[in-house]
Amino acid sequence: MNTIKINPFSPHALVHPGVFQGRDNEISIIEGYLYQTKSGTPQHFIIDGERGIGKSSLFFLLTHIANGSIPYHGQDTFNFLTINTELSVNDTEISIIEKLYKELESLIALDEGLKLKANKFWDFIKTIEVLGCRIHNEKTEPDFAEALTQLVNTIQYLIQDLDETIDGIIFLIDEADRPNIEANLGEFCKLFTEKLIKRNCSNVCIGLAGQKSLRKKLQDSHLSAPRIFAIHSLLPLSPEETIRVIDAGLESATGKNKFEIKITDHAKQILAEMSEGYPHFIQQFAFSAFQADTNNCIDVEDVMSGVFSKGGALDQLGEIIFKEQYFDNIKSDDYRKVLDFMAESQENWVTRKDIINSGIKEKTVDNALSALRSRGIIVPNHKVKGKYKLPTKSFAVWIRALRFQTT
Repeated sequence: MNTIKINPFSPHALVHPGVFQGRDNEISIIEGYLYQTKSGTPQHFIIDGERGIGKSSLFFLLTHIANGSIPYHGQDTFNFLTINTELSVNDTEISIIEKLYKELESLIALDEGLKLKANKFWDFIKTIEVLGCRIHNEKTEPDFAEALTQLVNTIQYLIQDLDETIDGIIFLIDEADRPNIEANLGEFCKLFTEKLIKRNCSNVCIGLAGQKSLRKKLQDSHLSAPRIFAIHSLLPLSPEETIRVIDAGLESATGKNKFEIKITDHAKQILAEMSEGYPHFIQQFAFSAFQADTNNCIDVEDVMSGVFSKGGALDQLGEIIFKEQYFDNIKSDDYRKVLDFMAESQENWVTRKDIINSGIKEKTVDNALSALRSRGIIVPNHKVKGKYKLPTKSFAVWIRALRFQTT
C-alpha cells in the first residue's frame, strides 16, 4: 500500500510565496513602484500575459510584499493597506467601484489594530449611506460619478486617519480584462487617479493584471487610460527557473511529509521541456508526476504516467483551457492538422503556402483558415496579409504534448 503524501504542487491554486520562483526583474521593478508610492509619487502598473503564465500568483506575492509579511530586497518591509479583488465578465462600472469599496471596508474591519486607529474613517462611514443602497435605489439609475466620488472620499478620510500608521493603499485588480468594454474600466482608472491627485492622496497605487486584450479595452474606454500605467508582459520562465520551481516544491514536500521525495535529473529535464516555462503547466505536470510516484523518487516513468494517464496532466489542461478550441469547436481532422502544423511553428507566423507544402490539400487549407479564423482559434497578422498563428504559445505546447501522446 502506497504512503499517502502531501502534494506540494498546486495547478488549481495560487502558488504560495514560500515556493514562488522567478520573476525577479518584475518583482524588483514593482518594489520600486511601491517605494515611489510610499514617497508620494505613485506609479500605476499592468501585468499582462496569456493564460497560465502566472499573473495571479505574482499578484499574490506582491500582496505579501506590499503588506509587509515579506521584506522587499530581502531587507526592509512595506506597510501598505493592500486591497485585492478579481473582476468578472458581468462586472459594470458601478460593481467595480462596489467591489473596491467593500474590500477596503472589510480589510479594515478584520484588522483590529487598524480598526481602533481608524476613528475618523469609521465616523465617516457611519455618516454616509451605504454605497449599495445609495446608488442602487430602485427609483433612480445607478450614478457612476456619485459612486466614484464616495470611494475617493472614503480613501481620503482613511489616509488622513492612518497617515502615520500605513505607507499608503495598493489596489491589486486581477482578471481586469474580463469585463466588457461597457464596464468602462479605463475611464474609471483615469478619473479615479485624477481625483486622488486633486485630493492630495498621493500614496495610492493601482495594479491591474489581465490578458493582452486589457490594453485595448482600457483604450476603448478612455483613449489616454493606458498611459496611466507602466506595462510589464510576463514571458515563460527560463529552464533554470523552471527547475527551481520543481526543486522548491519538493523541498516543501519534504518538510510537510517529514520524509524526502527525490527526483531524477532526467525527470526534471522532461518536466521543464514539456512545460516550456508556463507556470500553470509546470504545476500541473509536476503535480501529476508526484501523484504517479510510488517509491518517493520521481523518474521519467512517473512523469510520463502523470502526463498521459486518464485524468492526468494532459486531460486536466485540455478540460480547463484547450479542449473546447481543439476538439469541440472543430469537427474536421484536416482542420486539426492545420493547427498541428502551426503548433510546430510555435510563435512564428505561417503562410497559406507553408501549410499547403506540408501536404494538406489547397482547398482544405483555405476552408480551414476561414473557419479557424472566424472562430478565433487562429489569429491573422494584421500587418502582413496571409500570415497566421495560434493565439498563444501555451496552446501550441498543449497540442505538441497531445501529439506526443498519440505517436
